[in-house]
Amino acid sequence: MSTDSSCAAADDHVSTPAWLQNGGFIPVLLGIAAMFWAISFVCEEYGVPALAAFCKRNKLSDALTGSIFIGTGLSLPVFFVAVAGLFASHSAIGVGAVVGGNLFNHLFTIGTSIYVCPDRVMKLDPYVFTRETLIYFLSCLLVLWTVGNGHFAKTFNTAFQKEQWESCLTISWEYSLALVAAYVAYCVLDGNFYLIEEFCRKWWYPPTDRAEVIRQSDNSRELDVVEETGEVSSQRQLINQLSVTSAESSVPTIPLQMPPEHDGNAALPEIPTVADVEQGIRLSTSSNNSKVASSDDLNLAIAKVSEEITVEEVKAKSMMDSAFDQGDRYLDILSLPRESGAIQKGFFYMAFPLRYAIFLTTPDVRRPGSESRAIWSMCVTIVWLAILSYVLTAALTLVGDWWHISSAVMGITVAAWASNFPAHWSSMVVSRHGFGDVSCCNCLGSNTFNNLIGLGLPWLLYSIVFRGQPYDALQDDGVAISVFCMMITIVVHYVVVWQSNWVLREWMIAPMVLAYVAEIAFLAYFYSVLA
Repeated sequence: MSTDSSCAAADDHVSTPAWLQNGGFIPVLLGIAAMFWAISFVCEEYGVPALAAFCKRNKLSDALTGSIFIGTGLSLPVFFVAVAGLFASHSAIGVGAVVGGNLFNHLFTIGTSIYVCPDRVMKLDPYVFTRETLIYFLSCLLVLWTVGNGHFAKTFNTAFQKEQWESCLTISWEYSLALVAAYVAYCVLDGNFYLIEEFCRKWWYPPTDRAEVIRQSDNSRELDVVEETGEVSSQRQLINQLSVTSAESSVPTIPLQMPPEHDGNAALPEIPTVADVEQGIRLSTSSNNSKVASSDDLNLAIAKVSEEITVEEVKAKSMMDSAFDQGDRYLDILSLPRESGAIQKGFFYMAFPLRYAIFLTTPDVRRPGSESRAIWSMCVTIVWLAILSYVLTAALTLVGDWWHISSAVMGITVAAWASNFPAHWSSMVVSRHGFGDVSCCNCLGSNTFNNLIGLGLPWLLYSIVFRGQPYDALQDDGVAISVFCMMITIVVHYVVVWQSNWVLREWMIAPMVLAYVAEIAFLAYFYSVLA
């Protein structure tokens, strides 16, 4: 890192414009609130459905679509805030948004997602959770390696020295490129992780349990074969498993309709849902003249079938389908939400011009016949996110200068909340529907994106724009201390989850939220007073 103090001027406070002091702050604050809403609106209503439609048309796997493409789409605002802070406002808002956003996702979003889970219990897959936690931790180490220009020892030795905090943050293009390349490697690993998981499930168990583990692993893989290759045999086996026999409850066997032989062109039949099996049970019992089940027995059988199918549906549930299949929601974009209060109505009409501009310029792939415009919709969405992130960053910098708050503090708080709100809201929705493990791992995956792309790609773009010149526009401001806070959070959180048998419970919500508040308060004090 350079000791040249010329970069310090990039974050110095400037004089506050007179118009801001004379009432101009009101439209600025309203504009910040509008940017909060607009960034989330563009991501959820256009960006994520467009990514889902693109992956669906190109027959990409659901795992790859949900964990990488949709996760990346929800994290794009962080990247654009970082770019705007680097090139437009020349402030530390971008770096602060990454640090604050990671803590926000890891502690606040996961904590609040537990609250909306069924029974307020979030069950995690130990393999996937360990993978995402380990990769997130490694991404933090890569950031430390990058800011130290390849010298871990120097980074650790100088992390707590005030002279280091006042020096310039210098990043060479080789190290920023390494961050971007690491994210590409993570995507490849994520798309093929099922091979590693199957190997671990089959061989990392005692010999007495191995046969049962292999059988379970093979059964869990059958549905993936149906989705990826269209093999009828796996689906026929799955339907055989869903045929219900309940001798104890006096309900006769219900033979489910077998799919016809596949000719290579016809579409595969849909996997039976709970409702399909429920209807089959009722039809079978009503048509059985020898024995008719009582209503209690019938409800018991339906409950048992529902429980069995739910396990399979959890495996088959696709984040792509949940993002893309939203019915006629596109028709309600310009409509006032039902049961809106006075404040909601006022904000709706205030932001309506922006809502209408986005509606006119961005194709909605959920509209029938518009699926082929997914690429164009993604491009327009990226443009909108860039514009909105620039306005948000400029407004936050203006307010920070007026209130004499450093841009790093504005980044870890307001900018982090705004840029990570789409991912937060999406995690809440997914958790409410019983997919808490997906929500938790998506938060950790978003943090990996923030570290490797949210920081690495803007630094790399800076070197490209300025023809190989290293990024040296801002002070260090103790960035290593911020990364240490994230790494400590990772270790403590993983140990707690491990000791709780991979289950997050209601009592953990308050400690996680309080830990988030404490860490943000410490970093705000550190940036404002110490650094």
